[in-house]
Amino acid sequence: MYVQAMKTPDSSGKARQDRSLARAMKLAMVVWSVTMVINGSFIRPRSSASFAVVDWLVILRLICAAAGIALGAYLIAKRRMHLGKGSMLVIAYLVIALLSSLFSEHIRQSIGYSALLIGAGLLTVGLVSCQTKVAGLIQLETLFFAVLCFAVIKDTWLALFAPELRDAMITLTVPARLGTGLVPPNRLSIMGAIAFWISFKFKPKRSVLLLWALRVCLCFVVLGTRSRVSLLALMGGGVVWLWLQYKAAEHRGIAARGGLVALLLSGVILLALLFACDFGPLMSLLEVVNRGEDVATTMSLTGRTDIWALVLRKLASNPLTAIVGHGYGTSILIMRDLAQSLSFIPRHTHNTFFEFLLTMGIPGAILCVSFFLYGFRWNQVYRKSRPGDERSRLANIATIILIIIFLNGMTETYIARQVNFVLMALLTYTAILGQIECIEERDADS
Repeated sequence: MYVQAMKTPDSSGKARQDRSLARAMKLAMVVWSVTMVINGSFIRPRSSASFAVVDWLVILRLICAAAGIALGAYLIAKRRMHLGKGSMLVIAYLVIALLSSLFSEHIRQSIGYSALLIGAGLLTVGLVSCQTKVAGLIQLETLFFAVLCFAVIKDTWLALFAPELRDAMITLTVPARLGTGLVPPNRLSIMGAIAFWISFKFKPKRSVLLLWALRVCLCFVVLGTRSRVSLLALMGGGVVWLWLQYKAAEHRGIAARGGLVALLLSGVILLALLFACDFGPLMSLLEVVNRGEDVATTMSLTGRTDIWALVLRKLASNPLTAIVGHGYGTSILIMRDLAQSLSFIPRHTHNTFFEFLLTMGIPGAILCVSFFLYGFRWNQVYRKSRPGDERSRLANIATIILIIIFLNGMTETYIARQVNFVLMALLTYTAILGQIECIEERDADS
């Protein structure tokens, strides 16, 4: 009786701590979801002229960022394992972005964007670091997938059935692209591509038709935006998926491996034959993706090569800013000054590596490379994993998403500026991979 009485206060105190942590995690998931929606999807029309105006949405984003910083710091402090390498990489991103803001000539805007990034980043690290089992990481991934699908479907619905919102922003040009005037079509398309491949994490015994209907809709989004780089990323994800299936088939014998190779080669040969025969539907699809542009425009990547030349000249003009950068999130302001020789004003550098280098300097460029190197190494780590293992499946999906983001980063900059779903996918999967490593180390020690 005495021993039991002595243990009761400790056990009750631990139970209270567990309940407090559970409540904090539920609140953090709500704030995390709201943060992604209000930063990464269409909420209200806003012209580029009102870029620096603080309205109700900006205030709401800052409130969510403050809540994210507080909840993220609390969850990190209450974690039961050490931070994984992926989470440390995310925190390094937050620190580098903040430091670049302190040296920026546009310090007000840069500090504001850094605050939004820190709120979202700390909240992501906090949620991931508190998961002590792979099942918890999978639930977090499922929540991200659900919120992402909601945002894609919402923005697509508005683009198709709310033309008054679109027409209030722009005079629609030909050819039309899904999302124009509401959200950047390229961003909407890469969101659809990411959601499409995350959906393959599910292996339902029921509702298979519903899941495939969702996948068809996501493919429609990618095609409707007429984004070449997103279509390339979608197909690149398919190539990686087939390669991962091929590696898994090593455990099943030569017949399974040969079948996958034959399937891939058959698809390539079929596409070549259809193109050679001038197959109407295929040529129409190519025309949709090409958007009616001439050879010169296509070869310049719709003017992106001219933008890159300006960025390189800007970096060479002042070596100091090449070291510390011009400040996180300020590329839209920098490009306005540089684009006097162009027939248009770009909002960013249209290349992820250049965006990191321009806004966060050499540390940002190193960080950009580190994200992808850290993620891709998991191909080697899980090469010999048991097929169907939850950790292996989670790492495989993460690898596909990183490939998609990498391909998209050749002409876009979504992971290097402002909070959006593409950036959140990178931060989430990087932190998850690091947490899997921590869980494995704990299991090995026990």
